[in-house]
Amino acid sequence: MRPIAITIQLKIFADSISLIPLDVTGLEITDQKKNYLPASPNTFLISIDQSQQKSVWFGIEKYGDGVLSSINDEEKHAKHFSLEQNYPNPFNPITTMEYTIGKDDVPVQLIIYDVLGNEVAKLVDEIKSAGKYRALFDGSKLSSGLYFAKLTIGEFSDAKKILLLK
Repeated sequence: MRPIAITIQLKIFADSISLIPLDVTGLEITDQKKNYLPASPNTFLISIDQSQQKSVWFGIEKYGDGVLSSINDEEKHAKHFSLEQNYPNPFNPITTMEYTIGKDDVPVQLIIYDVLGNEVAKLVDEIKSAGKYRALFDGSKLSSGLYFAKLTIGEFSDAKKILLLK
């Protein structure tokens, strides 16, 4: 495989982001972490040069809520959504996922994917009210490895890396 150099335009509501290369096990290579400020509101230009960052996997960490041009501050706080990191992590075979919904009657999905993007479990798929929730994930029928938990609430989406070690 030859190293490539690319620039990606990412639109995300954030004040800044970090691009973190991941090793083959999904762990962060923290000494190669790069921080980015927006090129324009909520738009980031991310440069990846594999001759310097020797990875094909990257994590993105966002900081702040960015600029919400069509939503005032009161609405922004009323519509707060979040996905917390699972615990324990790594886990064997059960882990807990916690998430927050800041608006009533929204469609919620919490899905676990493998590293190839295949759905391996659907933990939540229903309309929910505002509040804090917890879902358990049992990975006893899966092999050890890196998985991703993706929470989708209406237009909001967030994902976390989860590691199953048997």
